Amino acid sequence: MKGPILNRISWILVALGIICIAPGIYLYQASQPTSQDAEIALQPMVRIPLESLRSAGSTTFVFQIGGSSRISKTWGEPYYVIYSRMRSNGWWVRPFSSLRLQIFVTVDGYPVSLEKALRDPYDHSSNTAGDIGLRFSAKPGKEVCIIVKVSDPAALLNGELVVAPNWDIAIKDKLAGAVLNDDLNRIFLVAGRIGLALLLLGIFGLRRGLANAERGTH
Repeated sequence: MKGPILNRISWILVALGIICIAPGIYLYQASQPTSQDAEIALQPMVRIPLESLRSAGSTTFVFQIGGSSRISKTWGEPYYVIYSRMRSNGWWVRPFSSLRLQIFVTVDGYPVSLEKALRDPYDHSSNTAGDIGLRFSAKPGKEVCIIVKVSDPAALLNGELVVAPNWDIAIKDKLAGAVLNDDLNRIFLVAGRIGLALLLLGIFGLRRGLANAERGTH
């Protein structure tokens, strides 16, 4: 194959390789969350069976808020909800005031105010008429201490006390976006491999053309 033709084909291969690789690099740098990121972000930090709480009479648990992640970069920082739920064809949120619990929260040793939770946790059913639970805010890296005291052990029926992150956003839309990112990652992974092969072939062709040109000058 003549040198000019080989060079032209090689440059085309290099250009096609870059075109195939570039979207994957952009997506990686954009750090868009995947469905696995979303699943981890929605997991409770604390789950305490009400039965064990009833027998203990009180409990204290401590955890640390995780650092910034791909989720927080796109969804923002969550608030944290303390609520009770039970399993019955899925998770059902129970009326929180019926538990008659006293709850105190500190963040890095400082008391924080508790507000009424306004949104049911994602993927939960509810007939609480707005009596969902309590919420508070804490920045990443902070240590949270929650003290729970039981006022009426008889009020603690089957179920569990939960502390979990939540957001004042349309979670379903965000999860759909995360699933789309999964699909894009798979597509760009294949495209990236093809692009890398084209790029290497193009570079090989250019080097061969350069070597042929140097031999032709001698």
